[in-house]
Amino acid sequence: MLSSPLAASCAAWLRALEARAGGRFILEAGAEFGSLNCWWGKRRARPAPHEGVDFCDFQDFKSGTKRQIKPGCPVPAVADGQVVAVFEDFMAQTIIMTHQEHLDGRQLATLLAHVMPVPGLAPGQRCSPDMEVAAVAASRTTAPAHVHLSVLAAPPGFAWASLQGWPDLLQLHEQKELHFLEPPVPVEPLRAHPDLGGEQQ
Repeated sequence: MLSSPLAASCAAWLRALEARAGGRFILEAGAEFGSLNCWWGKRRARPAPHEGVDFCDFQDFKSGTKRQIKPGCPVPAVADGQVVAVFEDFMAQTIIMTHQEHLDGRQLATLLAHVMPVPGLAPGQRCSPDMEVAAVAASRTTAPAHVHLSVLAAPPGFAWASLQGWPDLLQLHEQKELHFLEPPVPVEPLRAHPDLGGEQQ
């Protein structure tokens, strides 16, 4: 797992998202990095190992019941950085931000997917962790609304502006030009909470 100042930022981001959602996130089997199956519906096989972590289910702070993040929930930036790409994904839109941190000479970036960027958000804009850059998007598929977080490592001088969408990301990953890293987020799997009940919202 990634060990850098960005790791602390990812952990702080998760707690900030939990405060906005109203509970502590828990992972369905299949929502974790590298999973081979989807976590919703019939849990079909993914076309490739999962490139990040999906945040949907949480344990409500007040009632303790299991709920799901709602469309419209604000999503903050992960760390100080700059927006370098915004494009559509299969549910809504994806935002990529680069950061000062490097790993083995490669620049680190974070990716937030299945969100609706705030009005005016565009490549070149600087962001800070206390800045809300998007909101959870309503799902237009069988998957429930959720936030996807990825961490990317790119070579020096990578042309982020050339990215047109996820097909480009996945192709560059296969070519080993871009690398998806496991997001360092302190979240527990759902199986660790067998007694959770209540309605899902």
